[in-house]
Amino acid sequence: MTTLYLRLGGRQSIERFTYVIFDMMRHDDILAEELDRIDHAWVIDKVNSLLVFIFGGSPFYEGRSIRSDFRTLLATDHHYTRFADHFQTALQANGIEPPLREEAQAVIELVRDYVLERQLV
Repeated sequence: MTTLYLRLGGRQSIERFTYVIFDMMRHDDILAEELDRIDHAWVIDKVNSLLVFIFGGSPFYEGRSIRSDFRTLLATDHHYTRFADHFQTALQANGIEPPLREEAQAVIELVRDYVLERQLV
């Protein structure tokens, strides 16, 4: 079975999504304030690494840990929801079909509790 990473278009597509997401985050009333405190190149790298990892493009996450890397930027459910919404918009803007967008969104939701450091059961 082909990974979601490959069905989304592989590294090139994930990088393209990352830049679209980052641009939307920069213009987001809530997330832009958090982004102002963080090195932008670092954010782009970490978002890209997260997407590659969770969609099956790499067996390892390239960073300290997902929790510590995203603690400042995606600190609350509200922040995470805005990120997830921007992710959906990026997929749609890049012509990803609805069933594949839904599958990708489900994966984004699967890691929500982990990123937000909630107790996992």
